[in-house]
Amino acid sequence: MDLLTYLRRFEPQELVHIGGNTYATRTHDSLKISNGKWCWWSRNIGGTTALDYLTRVEGLSFLDAVQRILGELPHVPPKSEPTAPLPKTEFTLPPKHTDTRRVFAYLRSRGIDAEIINHCIKHGQLYEDAERHNCVFVGYEHGKPAYGCLRSCVAFYEKTLISP
Repeated sequence: MDLLTYLRRFEPQELVHIGGNTYATRTHDSLKISNGKWCWWSRNIGGTTALDYLTRVEGLSFLDAVQRILGELPHVPPKSEPTAPLPKTEFTLPPKHTDTRRVFAYLRSRGIDAEIINHCIKHGQLYEDAERHNCVFVGYEHGKPAYGCLRSCVAFYEKTLISP
């Protein structure tokens, strides 16, 4: 729908006839409508459709603009019932492997200095997961583990064992 048709149908009080086939709006006097196009000269924006006008000038969301053009009231979805909160579970890190050789080899291959890796292992910030041999990076809050981030190093380790 072009803007002139929209304004004639839904907001006729907003239209101001300038002359010939040129119109302006009462609210935005520098917005001119002519030959199926509109331009808001003071803001240097323009368009051809009512949808352009409603979203760019009136600031409506796309959905609200479409509903207004269709002559419908905006549909507000019903509020959902609050769901019961999930039971809190205790934060646990994966179990540690007896050694850290895979983690050490992987991180060295990524260019991390051995001294940094050893420091992190010594201070409990890094270890090897017992089940999948992932690198486990541990973050602390108030001296207690608060989160853990896993990084797989198995493919690298297996590849280096096979390589000549």
